[in-house]
Amino acid sequence: MDLKGQQRSERYFVILMTAVTAVAFLAGYVVQDLRISMAVFTGGVVVGFIVSMPNWPIYKVDPLVWAKAEPPVSEHSDATSETSSTTAKTPRKKAPVSGTPMKLRSRG
Repeated sequence: MDLKGQQRSERYFVILMTAVTAVAFLAGYVVQDLRISMAVFTGGVVVGFIVSMPNWPIYKVDPLVWAKAEPPVSEHSDATSETSSTTAKTPRKKAPVSGTPMKLRSRG
């Protein structure tokens, strides 16, 4: 599913859920039965998932075009060996640790 397909799927789901909610409310109101309202709404949610969740062909119309990967630069090329030999790295000294280690208190 591409980006435009995701947007299309979400739009269809929102439209369908809005319509299903209105129909479920009206059906429950007319019959005066909450079970009917919940059944219609649950059926609509199932239909909404079937419409929007699978990767249907209508959602794969505009595929992304990926850029080709550049070849990796080798670490042992002539240019890097010259620059690494001229600039010598000096190791950093660690700062001294001050204080004594903490002792754990025993509960008892």
